[in-house]
Amino acid sequence: SMKGFIDCHCHISAGDFDKVGLLRNAGLLALLAVAEHVGEFEKIIQLSQRFPGFIFPCLGVHPIQGTAPEPQRGALLQDLDSALPLIEKYKDHLVAIGEVGLDFTPRFVSGDADKDSQRQVLIRQAEIAKQLDLPLNVHSRSAGRPTIHLLKEQGNCIYFYVHYMTRSMWTPACQGSVPASQVLPHRSQQTISVWTSLCAQGELETDDRLLPEAVWNSVVSVATEDR
Repeated sequence: SMKGFIDCHCHISAGDFDKVGLLRNAGLLALLAVAEHVGEFEKIIQLSQRFPGFIFPCLGVHPIQGTAPEPQRGALLQDLDSALPLIEKYKDHLVAIGEVGLDFTPRFVSGDADKDSQRQVLIRQAEIAKQLDLPLNVHSRSAGRPTIHLLKEQGNCIYFYVHYMTRSMWTPACQGSVPASQVLPHRSQQTISVWTSLCAQGELETDDRLLPEAVWNSVVSVATEDR
């Protein structure tokens, strides 16, 4: 059987597309490309068609919305209005619904009403995932326990993979879930330490918000780093 790695949560950039051969030679078997907003949906589907069997699409609405020059804000139910028809259109191509979740970072959330709006968006997408028999690819920031609690409340036959998961949430996240990826808590960790820890869990991801964006959030940089 083939040995290598699967990037189970990544945001791919245009600069990575001409380096697919390099990624494969580095041991990367597949990428799960996640969306943050409906404007990315068609691009992700097109990439999955351009690189079948290597790029696998996940479509969903992230808990934080707003692209420049608009200010970022918490997700609202109306953000799903244009997303749901495309999810329905491409449902047979998807491997997960995502990137979805909760993000209660204070600069994005001003009160309980904002948090409740995010919860409603996540609940609706969890319902869709159950209907389509797909897992959720989940984002959680400053909302670990509320996220896990909400997902467990959704009941039967919902599987979820949680990215950006700290050690304190590891056990509750893994109960009833695809094993979560683990975020290392210190930016000063050496590359080899990051790879060793993540490989021990059997999963990797390049979207680690605790690591320097210029280096770590690039699929190519991570996959080809000496290890």
